[in-house]
Amino acid sequence: MKLLQSHEISKEKVSFRSGKDMLHGFLIKPEGEGPFPGVVYCHGLFSDMRELGHGPASTAKRGFTVLVFDFRGHGKSNGERGLISTERGVEDTISAFSFLAGLPNVIPERIGIVGHSFGGHVALAALARTDHFRCAVAVAPPGSIKEDFNIFEKIGYCVLYYLTRPIKAIFKHAGTIPYPVGYKDILIDEKRQNKAVQLEFLQKRCPIDDYPFLMGMSSYREAEKITKPVFILLAGKDKVCSIGGTKRIYGLLGGKKLKKIYPDSGHSLFYDCSRAEVIEDVNQSLENMLSH
Repeated sequence: MKLLQSHEISKEKVSFRSGKDMLHGFLIKPEGEGPFPGVVYCHGLFSDMRELGHGPASTAKRGFTVLVFDFRGHGKSNGERGLISTERGVEDTISAFSFLAGLPNVIPERIGIVGHSFGGHVALAALARTDHFRCAVAVAPPGSIKEDFNIFEKIGYCVLYYLTRPIKAIFKHAGTIPYPVGYKDILIDEKRQNKAVQLEFLQKRCPIDDYPFLMGMSSYREAEKITKPVFILLAGKDKVCSIGGTKRIYGLLGGKKLKKIYPDSGHSLFYDCSRAEVIEDVNQSLENMLSH
């Protein structure tokens, strides 16, 4: 089947379960005769699916059935606010895959996954740990979140984590700390910063209990296991994730791979000044990897 580039699309709210919690998102479907390949879109750390901008809808217009959703504890989805780990993220993507693959007009063998930042890490982990996805597009994925923290952040977070263990034992929750990443850290374009501030897709606080999970995340370990196609996108002015770390991910990948750097963009590639080029490149790579 040849993928077209001019589909009308429909968009509907959907919900599906991951573990004990309900995940919420949108199913975006191309009009016309199918069946169609599928794509799962994943957002970044302490954010939600709105940071992906027009990416998911644009992909649907190219002839893919797209599922974009909020991870547990993020956006509209249920679960403890901000609680995150690689394992939880992968579990959520497996649930998303099962939902998408079960639709009557989707080709289960031709489903890819796209993720930004932490979502890019999860996309790589899902490709490494499961047989569900045909390929992955990882947009500004962190090599190691531990490496991207400065020494004061690591020490402070560590001290807080261990000091709050008695609180955790009594109240089952250790509390939260301010999330240090703001819109000026992820976006270069001031107009896009202002728009993002109005949307408020970044969470303001993160759980102290995330400390061991964040320190243990490594896209390097996941990349070493991958033999399927991957497209890596890097932000030239990334203030959040080390470009060197993302390049190291690329070097460890064992399958067919491609990377591209967008020199004028900040971390939030789907939302910043290079967004039109980024979205077009993502869509073209999906066509190449999922067209047959």
